[in-house]
Amino acid sequence: MADQLHLARPIDHNIVFPTGHQARRAASALRDRGFRVVSHRSTASSRSSFRERDLTATRADAMDDESMRTVLALVVGIAVETGGDYDGFGAPVVTA
Repeated sequence: MADQLHLARPIDHNIVFPTGHQARRAASALRDRGFRVVSHRSTASSRSSFRERDLTATRADAMDDESMRTVLALVVGIAVETGGDYDGFGAPVVTA
């Protein structure tokens, strides 16, 4: 069966920040918009030798084109406004 993109499912958005302060600002903004946010330190990075803080923001959304444009504009916008780098998303396949 094909993925039913119009059905909501939890989508994990990953954002990288150089400082904990920036990550906290982003986490607050994301929580205000209904995301569950988990923050963790990371020393492994393909882009540098040390990352101060990574965030994973999760919210249930559909994955059709219009829905993803809207949610990505929101999450990437918050990442940029708070000094972070959006690092992609992951989500399960929903077939029914």
